Amino acid sequence: MHLAGEGRAMLDALLRDLPGVSLGVLVDYRLPLAEAFLSAAKVRVFTVDRSNPLETSFCHALAWADAVWPIAPETGGILASLSRQVVLSGKKLLGSDVDAVALTADKYRTLEHLRRAGIDTVPCCHGLEFDFQFPPPWIVKPVDGVGCEGTFRTCRQPDRHDKLLVQPFIDGESLSLSALFDCGKTVLLSVNRQRVEVLENRLVLSGCEVNALSDDDGSLQNLCRRIAAAIPGLWGYAGVDLIRSEDGRLWVLEINPRLTLSYAGLSRALGRSVAEMVVAMAAGDTELERIAAWREGWKGRRVWVSAK
Repeated sequence: MHLAGEGRAMLDALLRDLPGVSLGVLVDYRLPLAEAFLSAAKVRVFTVDRSNPLETSFCHALAWADAVWPIAPETGGILASLSRQVVLSGKKLLGSDVDAVALTADKYRTLEHLRRAGIDTVPCCHGLEFDFQFPPPWIVKPVDGVGCEGTFRTCRQPDRHDKLLVQPFIDGESLSLSALFDCGKTVLLSVNRQRVEVLENRLVLSGCEVNALSDDDGSLQNLCRRIAAAIPGLWGYAGVDLIRSEDGRLWVLEINPRLTLSYAGLSRALGRSVAEMVVAMAAGDTELERIAAWREGWKGRRVWVSAK
């Protein structure tokens, strides 16, 4: 896709992880091509510009491709719309089904859905419905935002807006989980520590330490299993953001049914291409059980990924 910043890091990681596969990528004309693009003989670039807007370029790329791995934000239903186009075209979608993408794009719906499934989630309230249900400070964010985009910590009464989500600030460790899903089943690949800073009341993700923590007691793998059961439409790579409070309790913040920043360092941390695992799953050449058996006996290493 034609994303800058984190999206470009994810796209570059896919190029590294799939060296023997012919890839078509959409790139905004305003972004300079990285060396990885110029040196990859099997990469075809579909340029997004005024004469070839996103919709047109995506249709051209879709006609060219056999399978599509969307790297796009959930904001405004973009990821769900692109995923739907792939499904309707009859091409292979290397991602979660449209209903799962639409659900997880809405942070409020996602947290309520998980809460009803008995999973601990950070309490939340729509901006229009907020009436000091929890004490300040509060975290205020877009209902369908990406990462820390538009996210603030404040003690002032938030704007009353149906596109805003208000949550209590929970002091604790910011973590993310990188996992593979397959229609109700899952394998936890990595537990990542996120570095989130507060700059002038604005939350900023500066990066993450991939494969930073182990899951010795299996609690995080179990959490992934419960999420997979609650949202069986999750497929392929997905990320889970959560807070581990000072008492050790795990609070789910959101689910990302797409590549996340931690993916940019995941294959280096594990010493094995995660993208190749996903492609093999799609082709029926491997199963999650085999991946789980490999992951159980492999520690890997820590890798730092910058969000800048």
